[in-house]
Amino acid sequence: MFQITTNKTYNNLIHKLLLFKLVFIVSVLIAFYPIESLTIVSLLISLFLLYFFKRKFHTFINPVSFLFFIFIIGYIIRFYYLYHVENKMGISNDFIVYSFIFSIILISVLVIGLIIGLNVRITKDYILNIKDNKFVFRIIWFNAFISIGNVIFLLLYFGGPQNFIKLLSNRTENFLGLSWAFFGLCFLSISILIFYANDMNILKYTKVKILFLISIGLCLLTGSRMLIFLILFSYIMIKEKHRKSNYSIKFFLKYGILFLIFYICYFAYFRVYLPTGSWNYFAANYKTLLINTIMNGGTSFLDGLGVVMENMPSNHHFLGGKTLFASITMVIPRSIFPNKPELGSAVYNYLFNHDQYLRGTGQNPSLFGELYMNFGPFGTIILIFMIGIFLGLVFRYQRTTNNSIFFLLSVFLLPSLFLYLKSGFGTATFLRLLFPFFVNLILLYLLNKLKREVL
Repeated sequence: MFQITTNKTYNNLIHKLLLFKLVFIVSVLIAFYPIESLTIVSLLISLFLLYFFKRKFHTFINPVSFLFFIFIIGYIIRFYYLYHVENKMGISNDFIVYSFIFSIILISVLVIGLIIGLNVRITKDYILNIKDNKFVFRIIWFNAFISIGNVIFLLLYFGGPQNFIKLLSNRTENFLGLSWAFFGLCFLSISILIFYANDMNILKYTKVKILFLISIGLCLLTGSRMLIFLILFSYIMIKEKHRKSNYSIKFFLKYGILFLIFYICYFAYFRVYLPTGSWNYFAANYKTLLINTIMNGGTSFLDGLGVVMENMPSNHHFLGGKTLFASITMVIPRSIFPNKPELGSAVYNYLFNHDQYLRGTGQNPSLFGELYMNFGPFGTIILIFMIGIFLGLVFRYQRTTNNSIFFLLSVFLLPSLFLYLKSGFGTATFLRLLFPFFVNLILLYLLNKLKREVL
C-alpha cells in the first residue's frame, strides 16, 4: 500500500534536499579550496549587507554601505591578492588568514557601534543662517586670500614653482615635518562647499564656479590625490542632498572610473616622470607600474594589520598609545616641539620596513594595524567599537537639513573613512579639511550666522 505524497510534503522534501546539497557543496569547497571559499562567502555577505543598508538609507552614500564597500576592495580583494598573487611585505600565509579573519571581526564591531550611534535621538543642531549673497562672497574672497597666500608662501619657501613641483615627486621625504605649511590650501574649497550646502544656487555664479575649480587645482599642490577625492566626494554628498532623487550605481561607476584614470595619470607624472625627467621608464614598465599603483597603492588595507599581528608582541612590545599621541601633536612644527613622538607610519616602517624608511618612503599601518600596534587585539576591539559609536553620533545628522553644521561635518568625515582605514591616524590629509572647516565655523559664529535649533 503506497501513500501519495502531498504537494506541501513534496516541496518540503525538495527544499531539504536542496539545502543538503548546498551544505555539502559548501563543505567540499571549504575543505579543498578554503581561501577561495572564505573570499567568495565574505564577498557575497558584504555585497548583501551593502545593498541592504542602501535600501534602508535610500542611498549608496551612507556610512554602513560605504564601510562594506571599503571592506570589499581593501580587505576581501586584498586578502586574495596577498595570498595568491603578490606579498611584498613577506607576511606568512597563516597570518594573512588570521589578519583577514580579525578584520572581519573588527569591521563587524565597527558597524555595530555605528548603528548604535545612529539610533541615538537627535535633540539639537546648529543651522547656518545666511541669506545675504554679498556676505557670502566676502567670506569666499577672504578664504581665497588665505589659500592663494599659502601658495605664494610655499613657492617662496621652496625656491620657486619649478623647484617646488619637483619636490612633489617624493613629498614624504621632502616635506617631512612641514605639514603645517599646507594647512591653508583648502580654505577656498571648504568655504565654497559650506555655502553650497546652505544654498545650491551659489554655484550658479560663474565666478564661484571658477573659484571652485581653482581651489581644487590648489589642493593638487599638497601632492595628495586623496585630498582631491575627499573634496569631490563631499561635493557629491551635498549635491545629492539637494537632489530630488538619489544617485544610481551607474553614476558611481562612471565617476569612479574617471577618478581612477586621474589617479593613474597623477601617479605617472609625479612619481615616474618628475623623478626621472623622461617617459622612457614608464613606457618600458607601465603594466607593472599600473598594477602596483592600483593594487598596492589603492587596496593595501590588510597588509599593515597582517605585519603587525605577525610581529607583535612576539618581536616588539605594544606601544601603549604613543602613535595616537603623535597624531595629535603632528600639526606642531618640530622647531617648536623638537622631541615630539613619531607618527604611526614612521614607527611602522622603522620597525617592519626599514629599507624604505631610510629612503624616506614606506607603507601605512592602516587604522586596524595602528590600533593593534598600540593596544593589542582586545584593546583594538574596544577602541573600534567606541570609534563606531562616535561615527554613528556624527552620521545621524546626515538625514537632517542640508545647512546643518553636523551634516556638513558628516559630509567631510564619510569619505575620510577610506583614508583613515587605509592609513591610520598619522595622516594630515583630513586635518587639511577639518582645520579650515572649523575656522570658517568660528568666523560664522562670531558674525551671528549660526543659530541653535532644538529638534
